Amino acid sequence: MTGWLPPPDDDGIQWMKAMSKNGVPFRVGIKKAEHSIEGGGIEEESEVLVAQEASRVGIGEASQILRTGVPVNWPVGDTTWKLSESRVEDAVGISRYRLYPNHVYSTPYRLEFTNIRGRSFVFGDESGDLYSITTPFNGNHTLQYDSRLPNIRYAYIRIW
Repeated sequence: MTGWLPPPDDDGIQWMKAMSKNGVPFRVGIKKAEHSIEGGGIEEESEVLVAQEASRVGIGEASQILRTGVPVNWPVGDTTWKLSESRVEDAVGISRYRLYPNHVYSTPYRLEFTNIRGRSFVFGDESGDLYSITTPFNGNHTLQYDSRLPNIRYAYIRIW
């Protein structure tokens, strides 16, 4: 496969389990080294925020989420970063992404994205399932998920 690289080193990522809107388990990753404070602080706070937000989508708040979003066409591909269209960056604050097979793990797809504004995001795949992540800091973020139709078709901003 052209552009295929081995998956990133996950030793520096702290993973939290979450549940999609349709009840499918997925994982949210936060890089430990970039966003931790010695002795606690943001790492623990981020873990709690991400876990709470991911769980909320699974218990029926999808209608709130769907009010602010933008259609995207992010097919499963290789591990190269793709720049977001300007309309996506303007609407939801995501500057780049990559979506590729997650060959090593039990969750077969991996979505990584870079946000330029701290927000909570929800991604919708072709099956209509939703995956939520809270990003308490700007930078790179990761979701690992399973879907029979894994291409991402919508990116939403969480409305509080």
